[in-house]
Amino acid sequence: MTHNDSSQRRSWARVITAAAMVATLGVGLGACSRQQDEPQPSETAQAEEQHYYAPLTGVEIEQGSLDHAAVTVKIPNAADGARPQVNLNKADLIYEEQVEGNITRYVTVYHSQLPKVVGPVRSARPTDVSVVSPISGAFVYSGLNSEFASIIGSMNATQIDENNGTVLQRDSSWGKKAPNNLFADPSAALSALSADQQTTAPAAQYSYAEQGEQSTAAEQGDSLTSLSVTVGSDAPRSWAWSADLGKWVRSTAAGQADVTLTEDDASSAVSEQIAATNLVVIQSPMGDAYNLGSKGLSPRYLLDGQSGSGYVLSDGKVIDITWSKADATSPFVLVAAGTTQQVLLSPGNTWISLVPQTNGTATVDGRVATPTEALPSAAQ
Repeated sequence: MTHNDSSQRRSWARVITAAAMVATLGVGLGACSRQQDEPQPSETAQAEEQHYYAPLTGVEIEQGSLDHAAVTVKIPNAADGARPQVNLNKADLIYEEQVEGNITRYVTVYHSQLPKVVGPVRSARPTDVSVVSPISGAFVYSGLNSEFASIIGSMNATQIDENNGTVLQRDSSWGKKAPNNLFADPSAALSALSADQQTTAPAAQYSYAEQGEQSTAAEQGDSLTSLSVTVGSDAPRSWAWSADLGKWVRSTAAGQADVTLTEDDASSAVSEQIAATNLVVIQSPMGDAYNLGSKGLSPRYLLDGQSGSGYVLSDGKVIDITWSKADATSPFVLVAAGTTQQVLLSPGNTWISLVPQTNGTATVDGRVATPTEALPSAAQ
């Protein structure tokens, strides 16, 4: 079975059917009479084994355990007191985008886990429409520039801003000052949705290797030392494979661990290095920036109806990809470069860097092609 065949049967609640083997017992003729203790022929039966998977991680789950909407929260990453953020490692997906001033912000998607506190929370940008619309559910943010009101209004998700005091609250216990002292409660955001929305799980955004399969990078990719990514000039970062964790870990340009705070209470929170099972690099074409006057120019990503190149990193290896995105409500489609083979990620959380082609960089360091196994010689 090819990967394309495999991906066609892959969804968040996939059912794998195994037909039971039916043995037809021979019937003796003439002198070959049936023995008294011989089992009687049985009717054809089918044994059906069902497997269910988390739509945003590909991890196998119990049936019905994630029958609820996703909650997406907009989180800043500027060097103005936003770091370290709270509970980044509990997100299923994190999209990293550039905003005005060449700083970055995160679109963090929570579904498999809904911590009580995430943040800090900042304002929305037009790129969020392309990223959040395929996921739907709730989109939590602090507010938005009036220039973006009509764009954000087209988002295929329920928007929740600071006017909802149950979902978003100022909290000084994390040691942050305004504007970085606003935090969100994803569980409260889920409760703020209509009954129908609450019980609608998100569609799968990527394809994942199933049990007994390897990720495409693991099977076909090259080894590497690290991936260096610059989405915004304020926050160049590098990723390296941790065999102990089975994840990619993130460091600053100075080589220090890039960390997130964990737990739901500031008094018990500890620092934990940011880590991801998969890394996806989307090298994006850019349009003319939005002019926000005194606030500067805000980048205009061109993602919907577009395609481009990038990388996928899984299981300690890297593979070149081509990405495409049909429209605002469609997810990214990732295929191995030069093929039509859909890329399979390894089950787990995924970090997606939206790298501007104009001023962003993504560099694979220490890449070494995986050697092909030598064929046995005639003497062997």
